[in-house]
Amino acid sequence: MFEIGNKLVEISPKAGRQIIESRPAPANIYRPTKTISPREAGQSSDVVPGPASIAELARALMNDVDNIFEWVYNNVDFLPTYGLQKGALGGLVDNAGSNFDQCELLVQQFRFSTNSTAGCNSSM
Repeated sequence: MFEIGNKLVEISPKAGRQIIESRPAPANIYRPTKTISPREAGQSSDVVPGPASIAELARALMNDVDNIFEWVYNNVDFLPTYGLQKGALGGLVDNAGSNFDQCELLVQQFRFSTNSTAGCNSSM
């Protein structure tokens, strides 16, 4: 149905499309001349980009569990989602993850650093 004045007229989808596409665009539409980077738009994080592998990070932190915990705490942003979403590598690469992702990253780094997770309680 299409309204002409106060009268509703039935038209085909093809005719409706032609009517819609023939309308002029408003003159005050914002058309940016410069591309805005995510950092300028305020969409980036203040954390430092992480290394490409979990083993490399554990080795860079001298295989010390305190250094590993501090690095994850300070450099991986919290995403308020439930469950394992990205996993350890995804949290490392994106520098963001749910609490499950952060826990998985910690466990993986502990495994590379001490070859054991005997002191890690995995129940949540």
